[in-house]
This record gives sequence, C-alpha cells and structure tokens, in this order.
Amino acid sequence: AIITNCSQSEKLGIMEEATSLLRIREFLFKYDSETVSSWSLPVPDFSLRSGEIAVISGDNMSGKSTFLNLMAGLTSLDDCRGEIIGPSSSQLSQNDLATMSVILSADDKMFPELSVRENISIASRNVPFGDMSALMSKAQALLHESGVVEDGMLDAPLGSLSSGGRALVKLARAHVSVCPVIIVDEISS
Repeated sequence: AIITNCSQSEKLGIMEEATSLLRIREFLFKYDSETVSSWSLPVPDFSLRSGEIAVISGDNMSGKSTFLNLMAGLTSLDDCRGEIIGPSSSQLSQNDLATMSVILSADDKMFPELSVRENISIASRNVPFGDMSALMSKAQALLHESGVVEDGMLDAPLGSLSSGGRALVKLARAHVSVCPVIIVDEISS
C-alpha cells in the first residue's frame, strides 16, 4: 500500500486520481535482460495527496513491488520514461524519491545483532540528531502499547524479539519517520 489515490493501470489495480504530493504522468519502466524475458510496467497517471491511502493490487509478478521500489527511490529511474512531479511541481530524481519516502517490506534490511533502538535509528535518516530522543520515546510508546515488546526493549538485540516484535519494529520505523510518504510492501510476510 502507498498513501494515495490513482487511476486504473494496465497491470496494476489502483484507485481514482487526486491532486499531488507526488504525481506520475505517462510513466513507463522497461526491464531488459539477456537472461530474463523483457517486460514493461506502464503507469499512465498516479497521484498522491497527503493522508491518503492507495492499495496497489495485481496478479503475481505484475510489477507491484517494482512500482513500490521505484516510488521509494530504491530502483534506478534510468530505464524510465515519463514524469514524476513533486509538491513544488518539479521533476523528482531517484534521490528525491528516497528522501521523501520510507518503505517497509518483508525483506527489510534489519540487523539482528544491533539493538531495536539502532535499527530504528538506521531507518530514520532524515531526522535531525536533536530530535532522535523524542522520536525514540514515541517508538517505545508504540512498541509498549502493542504488548508484544516490553519496556526497556529498545536496547535489546533485535534478534531477541519474536517475529511479531520484529514486524512492530518495522512499523515503529514508519511511526517515527519524518518522510511524507510511507510505502508498505507485504510487511506481514
């Protein structure tokens, strides 16, 4: 899921158009490989407004995760055509997308040997250092409220938590994020 509304795409089941925090027009991502068959991912029109939720649905291998990775700035835009426009009506780069979004996925890079606090800090790349203490208090309150992660667990190794506890740490990353776009890709897998 992404936070938005959007129009129907040939390969993705998406909702109706909106005005923009992020807008994509006539977007086409092409994947060519010598070892894997080539394919393309067309997104004719997609808009994201603050506070909205979009559910990206489609068949297996239809490009849902590729689309989410493009929107998170994790996949190069070199093989893309079209416009990705930000709130100031300027063309966004891959770095711009990475700066304005946080992605939570089943294969998140989590570090089991590091503490819960360190794992949340790694994902909070846009947070000024002075604000980190308040954000950690916010994360701890969320984790404690769940009943899965006990008080004082911020300093415990992430690997000592249950799979449910680790999934909550992923949610805590988004909870403390200052990024305007939160992307969730099969977090419960």
